[in-house]
Amino acid sequence: MENELVFILHAGYIGVYVTFLYDLIRIFRRVIPHKGWLVSLEDLGFWAYLFVAVFLFLNKEGNGTLRWFAVAGVLAGMILYKKLLGRHLVSYGTRILTRIRNVILKIMTPPIKAATGGMRTVARRTKRGIKQRLTIFLKMLRMNLGVGRRTQGHRGENHGKKKGGIPKESTE
Repeated sequence: MENELVFILHAGYIGVYVTFLYDLIRIFRRVIPHKGWLVSLEDLGFWAYLFVAVFLFLNKEGNGTLRWFAVAGVLAGMILYKKLLGRHLVSYGTRILTRIRNVILKIMTPPIKAATGGMRTVARRTKRGIKQRLTIFLKMLRMNLGVGRRTQGHRGENHGKKKGGIPKESTE
């Protein structure tokens, strides 16, 4: 009887622990928003960890057999944690960590902007210089290859003649 009571209490502890870990993940998601595929990856990692933790618990404490009162103990621990601490931990934890994040961003933003602003200026100047050099190179290439010149002869040779159409026959 005593072993079963200890087993149920350990199962309740596992429920509290697992729910607490997921609340930490929820706080992290609220403080640092990220894309859906990262959220899915986090959930996958959490469920994999949960599977291993529960498996090890059942293997050690329950001799490898699934006992329904273990599942009831885990659920009871989860519900108890959610009712007593869960809501408050997530809301207050999010507020506190968001304020800390905002202070850190306020401190770090000016040096980062100064560093990246200088890099932007260098990049802009480099881009402009490369563009000018390429334009000059293309002009020189066109001049050397004769691209863009008239190939039908000298200037004025087609003066007064219609382009295209059927040529007139001469009556000589």
